[in-house]
Amino acid sequence: RRPDHYLEAWYNQLIKAGRSPKRLAKNLDRFIPTVHVQFAAAIAFWADLPMVSTVSVRRYEEVKSDLISDVVATIGAPDLGAAAKPIGRADVNPRLPDQFVEFARRANRANGGTDRRAVNAILSELAEDPEIQSVPVYFLDVAARQRLLEVFRPIDRQLAALAGTGGTFFADLDQIVSIDPAAISDREAFRRWGRIAEAATRDKLLALHKPISQGEAAVTTPTGSGS
Repeated sequence: RRPDHYLEAWYNQLIKAGRSPKRLAKNLDRFIPTVHVQFAAAIAFWADLPMVSTVSVRRYEEVKSDLISDVVATIGAPDLGAAAKPIGRADVNPRLPDQFVEFARRANRANGGTDRRAVNAILSELAEDPEIQSVPVYFLDVAARQRLLEVFRPIDRQLAALAGTGGTFFADLDQIVSIDPAAISDREAFRRWGRIAEAATRDKLLALHKPISQGEAAVTTPTGSGS
């Protein structure tokens, strides 16, 4: 995945699993030296192993609709035919609704224990409201995106060399700095819908120490770059 898409998806899954990291936009530099940004170094480790003659690198967006079949075909595994396990809904790991990720992050931090599955299910139901679902949310602000693009340019060239794609691997790399004009920040999403989420999940939040609306930042924080 393009690094901004990957980082936001990974951050989402951390919070879905009950973690409470610092907000992604303010914590980006912590991840830059890791495999979560250093894609080429991670792949090069495998490419440099003895007996490895070929490395295939794919963009997730190009194969996500049939990812398992693509991997099987790439490694030359035999076709299992009827013995192959059907890929059903139970195999899917959906992300938390972006509109409630900041609420969930604060809930994880504010509570000694949380019935996460129940809370996640309730948040998913709330996000089905068309007025909520229609509003995109971003987690990396403009400054973080510019920083990520600067860091990732040489990594992209290294990926291109490993994949044999020419000068660049992600043709749309410069779009990292673009934010949908209709999108709001995660903080603004919390300001809009945090109280709705807290009311809907109150009986599932265990050992509540303080109201989630009294989290790290005032709920009146305006949207915009850096928010």
